[in-house]
Formats: sequence, C-alpha cells, structure tokens
Amino acid sequence: MLELLGTLMGGTDRVKIMRLFLANPDNAFTEADVRSRSQLRAPMAKRELKILMKIKFIKPSSFWRGEDKDKQRMKGFRLNADFPLLRSIKNLLFNTEPFTRAQIIEMFKGSGRIKLIIVSGVFTRSEERRMDILIVGDSLRKRTVESAVKKMEAEIGQELNYALFETSEYVYRVDMYDKLVRDVLDYPHEVIVDKLSL
Repeated sequence: MLELLGTLMGGTDRVKIMRLFLANPDNAFTEADVRSRSQLRAPMAKRELKILMKIKFIKPSSFWRGEDKDKQRMKGFRLNADFPLLRSIKNLLFNTEPFTRAQIIEMFKGSGRIKLIIVSGVFTRSEERRMDILIVGDSLRKRTVESAVKKMEAEIGQELNYALFETSEYVYRVDMYDKLVRDVLDYPHEVIVDKLSL
C-alpha cells in the first residue's frame, strides 16, 4: 500500500514525512528528527522537506527542547494547520491499511519462533489505543523485533506501543487475566499469527 500511495503522492519518502507530521500535528521536528523518524538519508529528507515547505504543507518553526538549564532553541518544521487539503490528505493516508497480513509476518521473520502476533490500536483505528502489537514466541530476538517496529513506525508516522513475551510468560499472564494482555484482547484487534490456539 505504501508503494501505491507513494506513486500517487510523489514517492514513498514523501508519504512517510507527511504521515509523520499528520500524526503529530502539535509537534515540531528538526531535519534530523525527520530523517531519524522516517528512516531516510539526509539528501532525500532535505529534498522532500523543501517540496513540502514550497507547497505550504509544513511551515518553519523554532521551539525549545530540553529541560531547565539544558534547554536549547531549535529550528525545524511543523504541520501547517491552514493547509487547504489537510483533511482530504489525512483521510487518504490514514484510512488505508498500513500493512497487509503477509507484510507484517515478513517484517518479523527471523525474530525467533513466533507463536502469536496480534495487532490492535493504530492498526484497527481504535481510539482506545493501549497496545499496537503483541508478539509471543520462543527464543525471541529483541533487537530484530525492535528493528522491525522502527521500520513500521517510519512508514506509519507514529510511535508504536508493543509487547514481547516468551510463550510461558504469555500463558501465565492470560491465566492471571493480566491487565496488559487484556488491554489487547478486550479491545478491537486482529490476529495475524496464532500457533497457540489458547
């Protein structure tokens, strides 16, 4: 879906940056922030920010970052709330499934012996957003999972809340009606992988 949106909007790099600003309308970002959050190289980020500034989708912004004595004045960009097509573009970029089931499975391939993947929150457009991804398995590789989540965040434009459990811990939590697990199972969610059948 990102590729299709990219074709319509002028490239996947632009879609990532637009989603970042749309998902965080009250936040300002430096160019370095945009590069990091969207996982783009400097020339690409600079080019797309220049285009988005030219059409007034974003606007220059100076803001303070840090606390007390460590505060620094930063220069960056923020969403232009007066952009005339804002609502239409937001509907287009967020009312589409960010990833197919197959893409989610592929992203977590190599993360260990995965037994269960459940998505909720941003993936189901649930306003009661407590958890976005729940992953259960054995011999899980945390760094691989983190890398996959960072890639998803870059494409979606939002930080994702996720939980990672070994199978035995997850079964225990289910039996104990653990709040974190119930926050996923008791709200709209989609099961992507299920080899547990609890």
